[in-house]
Amino acid sequence: MLVVMALRGTVWVLSGTLMFGAGLAGCASSPAAQGPCTKPEFTETLTSIVAQSSISLTSIDSVQCSDGWAVVMATLQGGSHSGVSQPMIFQWSDQTWVLKTPETVCGTVVAGQGRPGDAIVPESMWSAACSQMSAT
Repeated sequence: MLVVMALRGTVWVLSGTLMFGAGLAGCASSPAAQGPCTKPEFTETLTSIVAQSSISLTSIDSVQCSDGWAVVMATLQGGSHSGVSQPMIFQWSDQTWVLKTPETVCGTVVAGQGRPGDAIVPESMWSAACSQMSAT
Protein backbone atom coordinates (compact mmCIF):
# COMPACT_ATOMS: atom_id res chain seq x y z
CA MET A 1 0.00 0.00 0.00
CA LEU A 2 1.23 3.52 -0.74
CA VAL A 3 0.83 6.38 1.70
CA VAL A 4 1.13 9.99 0.62
CA MET A 5 1.83 12.47 3.40
CA ALA A 6 1.46 16.19 2.73
CA LEU A 7 3.34 18.44 5.12
CA ARG A 8 3.05 22.17 4.62
CA GLY A 9 3.25 22.15 0.85
CA THR A 10 5.59 19.17 0.52
CA VAL A 11 4.27 15.79 -0.54
CA TRP A 12 6.09 12.85 1.01
CA VAL A 13 5.42 9.42 -0.44
CA LEU A 14 5.81 6.63 2.07
CA SER A 15 5.18 2.94 1.87
CA GLY A 16 3.29 1.40 4.74
CA THR A 17 -0.22 0.66 5.87
CA LEU A 18 -1.53 3.89 7.42
CA MET A 19 -3.92 5.90 5.29
CA PHE A 20 -5.17 9.43 5.89
CA GLY A 21 -8.78 9.73 6.93
CA ALA A 22 -11.07 11.80 4.80
CA GLY A 23 -12.01 13.99 7.75
CA LEU A 24 -15.79 13.99 7.50
CA ALA A 25 -17.47 16.91 9.21
CA GLY A 26 -19.89 14.64 11.08
CA CYS A 27 -16.99 12.98 12.87
CA ALA A 28 -16.11 16.20 14.67
CA SER A 29 -19.58 17.16 15.82
CA SER A 30 -19.14 15.87 19.35
CA PRO A 31 -16.10 15.59 21.61
CA ALA A 32 -14.41 12.23 21.27
CA ALA A 33 -12.56 10.17 23.79
CA GLN A 34 -8.89 10.01 23.00
CA GLY A 35 -5.93 7.76 23.48
CA PRO A 36 -2.60 8.43 25.14
CA CYS A 37 -1.35 11.94 24.41
CA THR A 38 2.36 11.63 25.07
CA LYS A 39 5.63 12.17 23.21
CA PRO A 40 6.43 8.41 23.40
CA GLU A 41 3.02 7.55 21.87
CA PHE A 42 3.54 9.87 18.91
CA THR A 43 7.21 8.94 18.54
CA GLU A 44 6.07 5.34 18.03
CA THR A 45 3.23 6.36 15.69
CA LEU A 46 5.35 8.62 13.45
CA THR A 47 8.28 6.20 13.44
CA SER A 48 5.86 3.55 12.13
CA ILE A 49 4.57 5.88 9.43
CA VAL A 50 8.04 6.70 8.06
CA ALA A 51 9.65 3.29 8.72
CA GLN A 52 9.93 2.13 5.11
CA SER A 53 10.80 5.46 3.54
CA SER A 54 13.86 7.65 3.21
CA ILE A 55 12.35 9.99 5.81
CA SER A 56 13.24 9.72 9.46
CA LEU A 57 11.81 11.23 12.62
CA THR A 58 14.36 13.46 14.34
CA SER A 59 12.25 14.59 17.27
CA ILE A 60 8.82 15.16 18.73
CA ASP A 61 9.07 18.75 19.91
CA SER A 62 5.65 19.13 21.55
CA VAL A 63 2.28 17.42 21.83
CA GLN A 64 -1.06 19.14 22.43
CA CYS A 65 -4.33 17.18 22.66
CA SER A 66 -7.97 18.14 23.10
CA ASP A 67 -11.39 16.81 22.07
CA GLY A 68 -10.01 13.72 20.32
CA TRP A 69 -7.48 15.70 18.28
CA ALA A 70 -3.71 16.10 18.61
CA VAL A 71 -1.22 18.54 17.17
CA VAL A 72 2.30 17.15 17.25
CA MET A 73 5.20 19.42 16.42
CA ALA A 74 7.69 17.04 14.79
CA THR A 75 11.05 17.43 13.09
CA LEU A 76 11.72 15.08 10.17
CA GLN A 77 14.80 14.49 8.01
CA GLY A 78 14.90 13.45 4.38
CA GLY A 79 12.68 15.92 2.55
CA SER A 80 12.64 19.52 1.47
CA HIS A 81 11.58 20.61 4.96
CA SER A 82 14.27 18.63 6.76
CA GLY A 83 15.17 19.91 10.17
CA VAL A 84 12.13 22.18 10.50
CA SER A 85 9.61 21.51 13.25
CA GLN A 86 6.15 21.39 11.73
CA PRO A 87 2.66 20.51 12.94
CA MET A 88 1.25 17.07 12.29
CA ILE A 89 -2.50 16.71 12.90
CA PHE A 90 -4.03 13.52 14.30
CA GLN A 91 -7.59 12.50 15.12
CA TRP A 92 -8.42 9.68 17.54
CA SER A 93 -10.53 7.11 15.69
CA ASP A 94 -11.23 3.41 16.32
CA GLN A 95 -8.68 3.18 19.13
CA THR A 96 -5.81 4.71 17.16
CA TRP A 97 -4.39 8.10 16.21
CA VAL A 98 -4.99 8.78 12.49
CA LEU A 99 -2.77 11.29 10.68
CA LYS A 100 -4.79 13.93 8.80
CA THR A 101 -3.84 16.35 6.05
CA PRO A 102 -4.28 20.04 6.89
CA GLU A 103 -6.08 20.55 3.57
CA THR A 104 -8.88 18.19 4.64
CA VAL A 105 -9.36 19.31 8.25
CA CYS A 106 -8.37 22.99 8.54
CA GLY A 107 -11.05 24.43 6.28
CA THR A 108 -10.75 27.21 3.72
CA VAL A 109 -8.22 29.57 5.31
CA VAL A 110 -8.69 33.26 4.47
CA ALA A 111 -5.98 35.82 5.26
CA GLY A 112 -6.73 37.90 8.33
CA GLN A 113 -9.55 35.66 9.56
CA GLY A 114 -9.56 32.99 12.22
CA ARG A 115 -10.94 29.48 12.08
CA PRO A 116 -13.13 29.04 8.99
CA GLY A 117 -16.64 27.65 9.30
CA ASP A 118 -15.76 24.59 7.21
CA ALA A 119 -12.89 23.53 9.50
CA ILE A 120 -13.18 20.10 11.08
CA VAL A 121 -10.44 20.61 13.66
CA PRO A 122 -12.08 21.88 16.87
CA GLU A 123 -11.69 25.54 17.70
CA SER A 124 -9.54 24.65 20.74
CA MET A 125 -6.93 23.06 18.42
CA TRP A 126 -7.30 25.08 15.22
CA SER A 127 -4.65 27.71 15.85
CA ALA A 128 -1.96 25.17 16.76
CA ALA A 129 -2.92 22.84 13.90
CA CYS A 130 -3.75 25.19 11.06
CA SER A 131 -2.53 28.75 11.56
CA GLN A 132 0.59 28.12 9.44
CA MET A 133 -1.47 27.20 6.36
CA SER A 134 -1.32 29.55 3.40
CA ALA A 135 -4.40 31.71 3.04
CA THR A 136 -6.42 31.61 -0.16
